[in-house]
Amino acid sequence: MGLQDTGYYPDATRRLIAKLKKAGYQNIRLDKDPKILKENLETTQVVAQQGELLTSQNVVDSLGVGKAEISTAGNLYSDVTIRVGRDWSGFEKNKHQ
Repeated sequence: MGLQDTGYYPDATRRLIAKLKKAGYQNIRLDKDPKILKENLETTQVVAQQGELLTSQNVVDSLGVGKAEISTAGNLYSDVTIRVGRDWSGFEKNKHQ
């Protein structure tokens, strides 16, 4: 599983990784390409790289936030890429207040 932090939310990204591991997802790779940090997406995208929308939807259901979609955006070497958006960062901030 690829993970891209699109707005530089390091604390929220660490919590997302912990939540994914708790849900049983173990093979998670953080993509540190600096171009990704400038995207600052509104909505977290859970991208099915191989056309398996159900797999992406299962991840969205585990996170409780985001949108499942099929696309070539993200890490093409993974089955699923999570592109962390402001909704996850805000969700996590509100959850911990």
